[in-house]
Amino acid sequence: MSIKITQYGWADYWSKLTAGFIANAAPDVFTDHLSKFAQFADLKVLRPLDELGPTKDVKDSDYQQGLAQLWKGQDGHRYGTPKDWDTIAVFYNPKATADAGISDQQLATMSWNPTGATSSAAPASSAPPARTAPTSPSRITRTSGTSTSHPSPIR
Repeated sequence: MSIKITQYGWADYWSKLTAGFIANAAPDVFTDHLSKFAQFADLKVLRPLDELGPTKDVKDSDYQQGLAQLWKGQDGHRYGTPKDWDTIAVFYNPKATADAGISDQQLATMSWNPTGATSSAAPASSAPPARTAPTSPSRITRTSGTSTSHPSPIR
Protein backbone atom coordinates (compact mmCIF):
# COMPACT_ATOMS: atom_id res chain seq x y z
CA MET A 1 0.00 0.00 0.00
CA SER A 2 1.21 3.47 -0.82
CA ILE A 3 -0.13 6.62 0.84
CA LYS A 4 0.45 10.07 -0.59
CA ILE A 5 -0.54 13.09 1.51
CA THR A 6 -1.10 16.32 -0.39
CA GLN A 7 -1.99 19.66 1.18
CA TYR A 8 -3.46 22.73 -0.51
CA GLY A 9 -4.80 26.10 0.59
CA TRP A 10 -8.58 26.36 1.15
CA ALA A 11 -9.55 27.74 -2.30
CA ASP A 12 -7.11 25.53 -4.22
CA TYR A 13 -8.20 22.44 -2.30
CA TRP A 14 -11.84 22.62 -3.34
CA SER A 15 -11.19 23.50 -6.99
CA LYS A 16 -8.57 20.72 -7.33
CA LEU A 17 -10.82 18.20 -5.58
CA THR A 18 -13.79 19.05 -7.81
CA ALA A 19 -11.56 18.90 -10.91
CA GLY A 20 -10.33 15.51 -9.69
CA PHE A 21 -13.89 14.24 -9.52
CA ILE A 22 -14.57 15.42 -13.06
CA ALA A 23 -11.35 13.84 -14.37
CA ASN A 24 -11.90 10.64 -12.36
CA ALA A 25 -8.62 11.33 -10.56
CA ALA A 26 -9.80 12.40 -7.09
CA PRO A 27 -8.13 10.93 -3.99
CA ASP A 28 -9.49 7.81 -2.31
CA VAL A 29 -9.87 9.66 1.01
CA PHE A 30 -10.26 13.39 1.55
CA THR A 31 -11.49 15.93 4.07
CA ASP A 32 -14.93 17.23 3.20
CA HIS A 33 -16.90 20.17 4.61
CA LEU A 34 -20.60 20.59 5.30
CA SER A 35 -20.74 23.45 2.80
CA LYS A 36 -19.49 21.07 0.06
CA PHE A 37 -21.07 17.77 1.16
CA ALA A 38 -24.42 18.25 -0.61
CA GLN A 39 -22.71 19.08 -3.90
CA PHE A 40 -20.58 15.93 -3.77
CA ALA A 41 -23.54 13.80 -2.69
CA ASP A 42 -25.62 15.18 -5.58
CA LEU A 43 -22.80 14.37 -8.00
CA LYS A 44 -22.79 10.81 -6.62
CA VAL A 45 -19.00 10.84 -6.23
CA LEU A 46 -19.05 9.67 -2.59
CA ARG A 47 -19.10 6.03 -1.61
CA PRO A 48 -21.38 4.96 1.27
CA LEU A 49 -19.23 4.19 4.30
CA ASP A 50 -21.88 1.86 5.68
CA GLU A 51 -21.20 -0.47 2.73
CA LEU A 52 -17.44 -0.70 3.41
CA GLY A 53 -16.05 -3.33 5.82
CA PRO A 54 -13.90 -1.07 8.03
CA THR A 55 -16.60 1.62 8.41
CA LYS A 56 -19.86 -0.32 8.15
CA ASP A 57 -20.33 -0.43 11.93
CA VAL A 58 -19.99 3.33 12.54
CA LYS A 59 -23.02 4.49 14.56
CA ASP A 60 -24.43 7.94 15.21
CA SER A 61 -24.01 7.21 18.93
CA ASP A 62 -20.22 6.99 18.44
CA TYR A 63 -20.23 10.80 18.26
CA GLN A 64 -21.72 13.72 20.13
CA GLN A 65 -25.46 13.92 19.47
CA GLY A 66 -26.29 15.35 16.05
CA LEU A 67 -22.78 15.26 14.54
CA ALA A 68 -22.78 11.96 12.64
CA GLN A 69 -26.31 12.51 11.30
CA LEU A 70 -25.03 15.54 9.34
CA TRP A 71 -23.00 13.25 7.08
CA LYS A 72 -25.85 11.02 5.96
CA GLY A 73 -27.36 11.46 2.52
CA GLN A 74 -31.05 11.72 1.77
CA ASP A 75 -30.90 8.01 0.98
CA GLY A 76 -29.96 7.30 4.63
CA HIS A 77 -26.41 6.14 3.83
CA ARG A 78 -23.43 7.49 5.73
CA TYR A 79 -20.96 9.27 3.46
CA GLY A 80 -18.56 10.59 6.08
CA THR A 81 -17.82 10.86 9.76
CA PRO A 82 -17.17 13.97 11.84
CA LYS A 83 -13.57 15.08 12.17
CA ASP A 84 -14.28 18.03 14.42
CA TRP A 85 -16.91 20.63 15.22
CA ASP A 86 -17.26 24.23 16.22
CA THR A 87 -18.56 25.53 19.50
CA ILE A 88 -20.07 28.98 19.28
CA ALA A 89 -20.58 31.14 22.35
CA VAL A 90 -22.88 34.15 22.46
CA PHE A 91 -22.30 36.79 25.12
CA TYR A 92 -25.19 39.12 25.75
CA ASN A 93 -26.61 41.56 28.25
CA PRO A 94 -29.91 40.13 29.53
CA LYS A 95 -31.35 43.57 30.32
CA ALA A 96 -30.46 44.99 26.90
CA THR A 97 -31.94 42.02 25.06
CA ALA A 98 -35.09 42.07 27.21
CA ASP A 99 -35.43 45.83 26.60
CA ALA A 100 -35.13 45.11 22.86
CA GLY A 101 -37.92 42.52 23.13
CA ILE A 102 -35.65 39.51 22.58
CA SER A 103 -36.34 36.55 24.86
CA ASP A 104 -33.86 33.95 26.12
CA GLN A 105 -35.75 31.38 24.02
CA GLN A 106 -35.25 33.47 20.86
CA LEU A 107 -31.54 33.73 21.62
CA ALA A 108 -31.29 29.98 22.21
CA THR A 109 -32.77 29.24 18.78
CA MET A 110 -31.30 32.03 16.67
CA SER A 111 -29.28 31.26 13.55
CA TRP A 112 -25.80 32.56 12.81
CA ASN A 113 -25.53 35.02 9.95
CA PRO A 114 -21.90 35.97 9.26
CA THR A 115 -22.91 38.61 6.68
CA GLY A 116 -23.74 40.98 9.53
CA ALA A 117 -27.42 41.06 8.60
CA THR A 118 -29.94 40.98 11.40
CA SER A 119 -30.34 37.70 13.27
CA SER A 120 -33.66 35.91 13.09
CA ALA A 121 -33.92 36.45 16.85
CA ALA A 122 -35.43 39.90 16.54
CA PRO A 123 -36.98 42.28 14.04
CA ALA A 124 -34.46 44.45 12.19
CA SER A 125 -35.60 47.60 13.93
CA SER A 126 -34.83 46.31 17.43
CA ALA A 127 -31.77 44.14 16.82
CA PRO A 128 -28.55 45.23 18.48
CA PRO A 129 -25.68 45.99 16.08
CA ALA A 130 -23.51 43.03 15.08
CA ARG A 131 -20.15 42.45 16.80
CA THR A 132 -20.68 44.80 19.73
CA ALA A 133 -18.99 44.17 23.06
CA PRO A 134 -21.36 43.02 25.82
CA THR A 135 -21.90 45.01 28.97
CA SER A 136 -22.15 43.38 32.39
CA PRO A 137 -23.84 41.33 33.55
CA SER A 138 -23.63 38.89 30.68
CA ARG A 139 -24.65 35.32 30.06
CA ILE A 140 -22.97 32.75 27.93
CA THR A 141 -25.04 30.57 25.66
CA ARG A 142 -23.19 27.70 24.08
CA THR A 143 -24.34 25.53 21.24
CA SER A 144 -22.25 22.72 19.88
CA GLY A 145 -22.70 20.03 17.33
CA THR A 146 -21.94 21.72 14.04
CA SER A 147 -19.56 19.37 12.30
CA THR A 148 -17.07 21.09 10.07
CA SER A 149 -15.38 18.36 8.13
CA HIS A 150 -14.81 14.66 7.76
CA PRO A 151 -12.87 12.15 5.70
CA SER A 152 -14.89 10.53 2.96
CA PRO A 153 -13.96 7.98 0.33
CA ILE A 154 -15.09 8.50 -3.22
CA ARG A 155 -16.63 6.06 -5.67
